[in-house]
This record gives sequence, structure tokens and C-alpha cells, in this order.
Amino acid sequence: MKKLLGIVILGSLICNISTAKTYTSEIFGVKILDNVKNYIETCEDNGVYILKENCESLLIEEWRNKKKYENYINTSLIRSSIKAMKDLKQSPKLNIKFIKNPMFNSYNLSLDKEFNIVQISGSIEISDQNIESFNNKCRKQKKNLRKRVSEIHNIPITQFGFLNYKIISDEKPSIGNVDAAEVIYKYKDEPIVLRISCYYYVYEDYSKIRTILSYRLYTLEFWKSRMRGLKKRGYIRKDVKNLSDEEIVTTNKGL
Repeated sequence: MKKLLGIVILGSLICNISTAKTYTSEIFGVKILDNVKNYIETCEDNGVYILKENCESLLIEEWRNKKKYENYINTSLIRSSIKAMKDLKQSPKLNIKFIKNPMFNSYNLSLDKEFNIVQISGSIEISDQNIESFNNKCRKQKKNLRKRVSEIHNIPITQFGFLNYKIISDEKPSIGNVDAAEVIYKYKDEPIVLRISCYYYVYEDYSKIRTILSYRLYTLEFWKSRMRGLKKRGYIRKDVKNLSDEEIVTTNKGL
């Protein structure tokens, strides 16, 4: 399931691009393209706190442990955590100085090889329901958040483009559905994406559906790289004209 979260969240499409104005380069108190060292508070390795100036060693180790097809790492240190579990050790931790919003309970940064920030994200699980009784609570929250973000960052509501699609593969006819709104503009001559999304993850046995609300800012190059990796692993995106609740819970498996 965790692998699917990363796969589906990364899907995107260029809809409306504003190159004349930078609306915001920062969310959750973190600025895109900054070096992560400016935001590290504390860190620990195998349950032991280490000096702040040595925290970069955890990022270097995460870079060593990443998959070959991965061009970026996350401050969640997922690859090093998997290795630590295999070695019967405690997972390494990197604590980032986020300005947290009560709307979200999970935060993460993605970094390039110089440990510059290429993605800032916050998310929260809205529900985990049986498909038969699915009640879409995310769509309204996404709409309300888009309105708030538009007002806070002076983004005309018409600048947001809308995306509806499924992530599929030959083995799994439908593993995820995405309902998103995004605006793309430039910061330091780098195209970046501000995105608000609802992600609907269908369990493999089609018994339940998990819904997550996400708010993120990332570079377009980061997305392109991750989408190339997605395609190499046999996943494709299928655009949907109208991602209704019925479409979200419907499967064409075996038909």
C-alpha cells in the first residue's frame, strides 16, 4: 500500500501555466529549492541523537540505499528505514522544522543529490471505508482548500487546472484514482507546481478504499523524473473525463 501511495501521488499533467508571476515559493514554512540543512532540527540513528551538524550523514546513507531508478530521496528516510528493519535496528529519523497546519498530520520533503528541496508535501488520511458504503468526504475539503490557498497566495481561481485519472497496470486494472487541482508557474526560472489532490486507493481485493487529501509544491522536473520511473515499472495513467464516486469504486477486472 505504501508503494502505491508514492506511485499515485506523483501523477500530474500540465494544465494552466503562468510564467508571468510567481505566486508562492513556500508552504509549511519551507521554501522550494532551498537546501534541507536550513530546516533540520534534530536527527537520530538507531535511537541515538546525533549532533545537528552530522545529520547530513543520514542523507548520504539514504542516497546510498535508494533504488537505481530513483533520482531523489525523501526526508522520511524510507530506504534506510527498510535496511534498519532488516538489520534489527531502529529506523533513522530526521526531524524537519515545518510550520504545521492542523488540517494535515504527515509531512515530507524530497531532495536532489545536493539535498536541495524539490518537493514539499503535507497530507492526511480522510477515510478508510468499505467500497459498498463509500462516502466521498475528500472532494468538498479539496474544494475548500483550493479556495483558501487561492486567497492566501493571491492566485486567481481560474489559474487552477483540473485533473481526473486512474493509475493502472496490466496486473492491476485499477489501483488508484486521482482528483486534483493545480497551478504551474516559474520560480527562479524553474517551473514549479502547486497542487491540491484527493487520492483514492483501492485495495487489491476491491473490498475497501482509502482516501487521502494532499497539498504539495514541487518542481516540474521532479515530477517528470518520477513519471519516467513509473512508466518503466509498467504503470500507466488513464485520463477520466468525469471521476464520479461511481467511477472511483468501479472495476473492469476480468471484463
